[in-house]
Amino acid sequence: LQQLTAGDRSLIDIAVDYYDKKDLADEAARAYFYKADITYYAGDYAGAMRNVLRSLEWNEKANNQRFEAKAYDLISNIYMSVFNYSQGVAYGRKAACIFADLGRKENELYSLMSVADAYGFDDFMQDKAVELLDSLSENFSDADSTALGGLHYRYRYPLYLLGRYHEAYNHYR
Repeated sequence: LQQLTAGDRSLIDIAVDYYDKKDLADEAARAYFYKADITYYAGDYAGAMRNVLRSLEWNEKANNQRFEAKAYDLISNIYMSVFNYSQGVAYGRKAACIFADLGRKENELYSLMSVADAYGFDDFMQDKAVELLDSLSENFSDADSTALGGLHYRYRYPLYLLGRYHEAYNHYR
């Protein structure tokens, strides 16, 4: 969980093996998720995808909606890392819907900001990114300063690509 050494899965592997053998669904879903997260940050996207899908398999028994949404967020990030932005959008939106149903507004906001990132990096979708960011700015004005800073920071790239440099600078600032 603390990612003591990027890519070092020795401790999480012990937990994953234990929960697998004991058939503890909730714990296995979480352990596989964290293993996927560690693997993702180590740059092994295929390994991360295998582990996050395994987490979702265990989660079918555990039915932990929060971890299901977190898994979809991670899948979105994996797809974005391999430049498959349309899948990044699809899984990011899926995560946001679950977070919204759970009443986790801040998690929903972060998922939708990732969706805006995917739109921003996708060719010819920068207008859609700005449109989504504008909607988020209007609907999440009560978010904490870190979230709002992240939101405005995400404007910079799509606005820059659209040639709206002054607006990009103002949001960035």
